[in-house]
Amino acid sequence: MTSIPRIAFQLRRLFGEEAIRLAKEAGLRQRHWNGASLLRLLVFGWWAHPTAGVSQLVSVANSMGKQTSKQVLDDHFTQRTATFLLSVLQEAVRLLVCGQQVSIPLLERFRGVFLEDGSVVSLPAALAPIWKGNGGNPAGKQGSQYQGTPKQRQEPKTEAGIKLTVRWDLLRGCLHGPHLQAARNHELSSVLRTTQMPKGSLWIGDLGYFVLVWLRDLNERGVFFLLRYKAGTILWHNGSRIEDIQDLLPQDEQATVDVPVICGANKLVPARLLAQRVPEKVAEQRRAKVKEAARKRQTTVSARSLALCGWTMVITNVPVELLCVREAFALLRARWQIELLFKLWKESGLIDEWSSRKPWQVLCEFYAKLIAMVVQHWLMLVGCWDDPFHSLRHATEVARQRSAVILAALGGQGSLRQAVQETIEGIRAACPLSSGSRRPRTADFLLGEPFWGLT
Repeated sequence: MTSIPRIAFQLRRLFGEEAIRLAKEAGLRQRHWNGASLLRLLVFGWWAHPTAGVSQLVSVANSMGKQTSKQVLDDHFTQRTATFLLSVLQEAVRLLVCGQQVSIPLLERFRGVFLEDGSVVSLPAALAPIWKGNGGNPAGKQGSQYQGTPKQRQEPKTEAGIKLTVRWDLLRGCLHGPHLQAARNHELSSVLRTTQMPKGSLWIGDLGYFVLVWLRDLNERGVFFLLRYKAGTILWHNGSRIEDIQDLLPQDEQATVDVPVICGANKLVPARLLAQRVPEKVAEQRRAKVKEAARKRQTTVSARSLALCGWTMVITNVPVELLCVREAFALLRARWQIELLFKLWKESGLIDEWSSRKPWQVLCEFYAKLIAMVVQHWLMLVGCWDDPFHSLRHATEVARQRSAVILAALGGQGSLRQAVQETIEGIRAACPLSSGSRRPRTADFLLGEPFWGLT
């Protein structure tokens, strides 16, 4: 677990000596600003004021005791500054921070419970030579011939864009990422492929990660996996190929399925197929989506596909003595936490919005905001990760409100350790998630409360 003194040390180092070193490596001119002061201005300025333009950043600079003008600051939004900020982001990501292990017995069975996913941020077309988009068409223009995974087909197609990939440990909160790659690249090409997970840990992904080569690699390394079954994947049961997966599904509406299978024609990944019925309302929503997708493709939907909409099917290699069906679906439901993390970064941190149309300023703002999100995550982990019912949104609000105090301390106005400690205390006070809601919380499912089903 990372302590408050350790967080203070990492902040001072990242926004001090490392910033100066990386600025020099990027060839950043430092006549008006050195790397450390410029980094603090951009990261903390946009962290506290996500919609800030240059004028508001000048006001932040004045509060730092730095007299500057809009023109001087505007001149710093260059390719070199963007390169500098990207290198700082990569350094921040390298400094892994873990919170105190959360007290949830289901998670504690594994050496880590890693959620992995990616999210796309569209950029101005002028940045396509650096970050190529996922469709090759201008934003908003949908190409009917676009190919890709279902998730990729739902993403807006742009000439330029960045895909953030993140692996997040639900047990200790440690965040691997965000790592950046061109939006057109699949998540499985992320540098996370070379980041090893401990033997005995559990990895959870979405359908975009259902690649048998990857699942076989995890299995051979002693890492458990859990994700939805991908329709059309060849399955074997008791030595025979399953021609129709419906043959494994019972007619009883209350029944569940848990059978050993082998996945693939050649890759042969041993696993368990788990299945449970979904409420009829959910099944109807799924059928409507399938029909609409078929209408757009001008194809027909088979009766088999419509019938399978009534089931949620999961593939996992976790032994039955370690994970029952109910627990597997509770963990699958927890996968949405990483979607909520991306949503929080976009809705609160506004990482996909900018105050300018100038390409280099947009890229500088994007990198600076991502650095702020990483620092924000550090504070949240130390402040409240051990509480199973912590609220990321409440922690975010406190951290942003206190960002000006941390900025002042980094500039020598007061104790940085004291500023971090007061921020952590504020997060601890505001973080618990209200239990008054009638909607069950993720922790309720993971703790074994009698809530059933996926929506």
